[in-house]
Formats: sequence, structure tokens, C-alpha cells
Amino acid sequence: MTARYLDGARLAEACAVLGRNLDVFAPVLGRPGDAPRLERLPAAGTVTIAPRKPLLPLKSLFLPDCEVILTFRRRGNETVVTERPPVERDRVVLGALPCDVAALALVDRVMLQDPPDPSWRERRARTAIIALACTGEDEGCCCASVGVDPLRPKGADALLSPAGDGWLIEGATDKGERIVDALDGVLRKPTAVEIEAARVLISSSRKDSPLAGCERAWADAWDTAPWQDLAARCLGCGVCAALCPTCHCFEIQDERRGNDGVRLRAWDTCAAKQYARMASGENPRSRLETRLRQRFLHKLSYSAERYGSIACVGCGRCAAHCPGSTGIEEVARLLARAEADHG
Repeated sequence: MTARYLDGARLAEACAVLGRNLDVFAPVLGRPGDAPRLERLPAAGTVTIAPRKPLLPLKSLFLPDCEVILTFRRRGNETVVTERPPVERDRVVLGALPCDVAALALVDRVMLQDPPDPSWRERRARTAIIALACTGEDEGCCCASVGVDPLRPKGADALLSPAGDGWLIEGATDKGERIVDALDGVLRKPTAVEIEAARVLISSSRKDSPLAGCERAWADAWDTAPWQDLAARCLGCGVCAALCPTCHCFEIQDERRGNDGVRLRAWDTCAAKQYARMASGENPRSRLETRLRQRFLHKLSYSAERYGSIACVGCGRCAAHCPGSTGIEEVARLLARAEADHG
């Protein structure tokens, strides 16, 4: 597919053109020093198409942290139920990072298996993803260790590759080609220098992470891994699950006021104390170390056994934001050490 060129000075114009018929989402910088946030445009702040991870992953546009699924109203002996549509218009995301794009495919394995989640399915179908070829951001990035190509990511509808003061843009799917066509009046033909600049991009994503080659069952990890030591560091705050692009647990609650009410879906996490509590009050994971064991063995073992790959894309958010330094790389390192110690 033929590459076109988007000058950086025309980024706002490109967003405005797409916004005529689509809801446009992009990373937006607010206060200096803050991480970008994926916002629907127009938004307060500066749109930034750069290899800087948004605080919340791309997943949040497909599985919101809290959403109204339906409303209900009781009138006499009848209850009127009104479902909320997941999206009002087709959408496009600009500048999605490869790790976050790869994570959607991992969550697809869960959300689109039979029976599929209708909200996830509709949002996926009605959203075009324009990824950014990522040259790496910090020492926490290790997507290349888990099979993600940071420069030519799979799963995107089009790709932006930094070149000069702008980006080459190439469609990868019919959906992506339609986005490129919609921008025809804003784009131009790239120069030979710009094409070469995009071709020679190099990513600094680490390939030596302990997560590399992790797709195996940790046979002895249930009893021998240092779960109690990890629990001593963990505050149980749940920031790892909130920022993880592959976590997908949720809970559903009905909230009623008088004769009216709403059904809500909100993020949940297996690291939360009440997550496994049963109606009887029994809780098989009342201790923090058992919840940590469930979380990390699901990521590194159970997911690999079931789907053939671990549930991690190497974005580094958990390590960067965990106050107890129990990021998934550190856990994989400790699991490997425990396995070696116990033969």
C-alpha cells in the first residue's frame, strides 16, 4: 500500500478532518510532567504523537473502567429496560503504541470467544486503530522480548512512522485505507529522504527480559515460588491491574433509586480481597500471597497453557507504577530463580 506523508504542522487539521464523521481519540498531554491520556478530541491539552505511554492503556476505550450497560424503570407491574449502545459513532485512535495494540489481540481471545462480549465486539468493529512505530521510551519497555514488533505492529489498521517533522502513514487494512483516503487533502507524497528516515528506524525495546521464552508451565511455582516475600512488598492497591493492557476482569452491579436504576459494569481484579469471596462468605483467596499467585500464574502460565502465549506485552506500566516493585518482570525473574533452586 502506498505511503503518504503527514506534516507535523498539519496534525490538528488532520484531526479536524477526521472529526467530521468520526469520534477521534489521541494521546493528550495536560500538565507538564504528566503522562499522556487517551482523550476524545477536542480536549484540553496538546495532542502528542510520540513514544510516550498513556497512563491508561488503549484497552480502556474498549472496556471502560465503569460504564452503564442498561437502565431500568419500574412502572406498576412492568419493568422497562433500555440498553445503552456501546458507541454512538465510528471511531479512530491516532498514535496507539504497538504494545497496546498487541494487547487488544490478547484480550480478543477472551472477549470474542463464544459467546462474545457484545460491547467489546461492537467497539472493536467500529474503531480504526492508527498505530505509531515506536522507537522505545524507557528501560521498562520490553515488548520485543514477548514477540511484539514495535516498528511494524500487527493488529493496527494503519501505521504512522516518524520521519522528519511528521510521519509516513500507510494503510494496513481496508478500514485503515479509508482513513488515509479521508485525509487525502491533508497528506502529501513523501520525499525520498522521509521514506529512508522511516525505513531505518531502530527500536530500543529490550530483548533480554526474563519474560522472553516464558511460555511454559511453572510446574513447581505453586508451592516453591516466594509468594510470601512478594506479598510483603505488595500494598494490594490494584494499580497493576488498572494499568495493565491485558487485564480484563470486571464485575456487574445494579444500582437502584426508587423505581429507577442502572446496571453498571466496572473493572475488577483478582488481586482484590473480595474478588473470590462467595455468597456464603467463604473466600479461598483471603490471603494476599494467594491472590498474587493467582494473578501472576494466570499471566505467565495459565494463559500460555490455554492460548499459547503469556498475557503480557512488555509495556512496563506495572513496574513503573507499583509502589512495592513487584512488576511482572521481577516476578518472572523470581519464578525462574525458584525453579532453578528446586531443580
